[in-house]
Amino acid sequence: MAQLRPNPTRLTSKRVFVQDDLKSAPFVFVRHDAVRKPLCSPYDGPYKVLQRMDKYYVIQKADKTDTVSIDRLKPAYLECVPPPVAPSNYSAPSPSIPPMSIPSTQPSHSTTPPTRFATSSSPQRISSRSGRHIHFPANLKDFVI
Repeated sequence: MAQLRPNPTRLTSKRVFVQDDLKSAPFVFVRHDAVRKPLCSPYDGPYKVLQRMDKYYVIQKADKTDTVSIDRLKPAYLECVPPPVAPSNYSAPSPSIPPMSIPSTQPSHSTTPPTRFATSSSPQRISSRSGRHIHFPANLKDFVI
């Protein structure tokens, strides 16, 4: 009985999940540990990694550096945007497909005479898509948008 020892009441070390890509990621997201409004992102960033330690990273936030624990970090997978090409004596290749011909804008001659709108003394009735008649207030009937 003298050799038996009591078990600890709680775990002495907490295992933190760290992604493998975090060791080589040049940019990281930082989890924002606070109550947030709905539809707000849980992570801030991306921030540039300046220095890596075993338990924390030093990152560049705006114009200052910040030390952040690795359990709040997530690697940022950013698309690499190619740098802009400097202008040179390069001429754009001509298209291999010839441009389509643009039809003329002259009206075609038709055999039907132009129609005239009939002017009636009664106002035109406006209906909705379902067929119901729409009545506008009398003080707004001359209102033009």
